[in-house]
Amino acid sequence: MTIYLETNIKYQIKELQAQLAARNKSLSHHQLVVREAELNINQCESRMKMLKTKIARLHNFQKTSADRQLWITAKQHTKFYNALSTSIEEQKNIGIAKQYYQDQIKKSGKQACVDHAHITGIKRGIFYLKKELYRYQREPTPTDIE
Repeated sequence: MTIYLETNIKYQIKELQAQLAARNKSLSHHQLVVREAELNINQCESRMKMLKTKIARLHNFQKTSADRQLWITAKQHTKFYNALSTSIEEQKNIGIAKQYYQDQIKKSGKQACVDHAHITGIKRGIFYLKKELYRYQREPTPTDIE
């Protein structure tokens, strides 16, 4: 009877070790996704800062031109408003991309927490099964006593 139990426990340990390897792989994947998303958010923020300074320069140019009462040609006027509208549109797109990456971080972070909890449970299960296996191996069988 104990041989059957030992082989059953060994089989369960192998199954749990396979699950543990899969969860570790999944956890490392989620950590990689979070790292990449954080990098992309940093790039979005730096691009957003550049756009804000560009828009501020454009508004400053417009203000100084109006204060000095400079004549601006239609070509310059069109160029100015095209640059301004392009910058504002790009700023909106960057905001959308940043929100996407933040959602990706939340989603992967939650899944990583679940994986970590499962890893902890699997390790406890393996420890318990190894303890049981050791107990069965140490326990004398009826044939050993005779």
